[in-house]
Amino acid sequence: MEECVAAQDTALLVGKAVPASAFHDDAVGRVLARLDDFGTMTRCTAWAGRAAARFGVERCSGHVETTSRRVWGDSQCAEAHDLPFQVTDGSSQEKRPDLKPFVLSTLGVDRAVPMWGKPEDGHAADTTRNPTRLAEITQLLARDGVQPGASLSMADAALVTADNLAALEHP
Repeated sequence: MEECVAAQDTALLVGKAVPASAFHDDAVGRVLARLDDFGTMTRCTAWAGRAAARFGVERCSGHVETTSRRVWGDSQCAEAHDLPFQVTDGSSQEKRPDLKPFVLSTLGVDRAVPMWGKPEDGHAADTTRNPTRLAEITQLLARDGVQPGASLSMADAALVTADNLAALEHP
């Protein structure tokens, strides 16, 4: 770790110049544990929000995109671990039990500057993901001062189910 950090601008990385020797296994492990406790996606969203405000990125509208990927092979992590998401066996779209799908949902603003993201179950349909995703984005907008009901959401037909429309009517 020391060797890797020695060539980096630690002032840019952590906010003040720190000797490379400070980046030993125990210190880095404690920082990673704290990030995990806080939530890496929460932290990244906070950083993106501060950067957007500092650089004047327009945030009055955004675009949610889901990117689906399928991987294969054996997992190197034990199933019992508390991972941010689980990659499960079997891709129903391709009818391939060897593939393992997962999805990353992102919210981009001002020409796709990423502001929020969340790994999601690759087996879940957009009809079931949409209400949760919209609720999370509404909370994110509220932190920027957008009042409940003041935002407008446009979605594809996957949003239009009786349960989803009821959830949108009564958040």
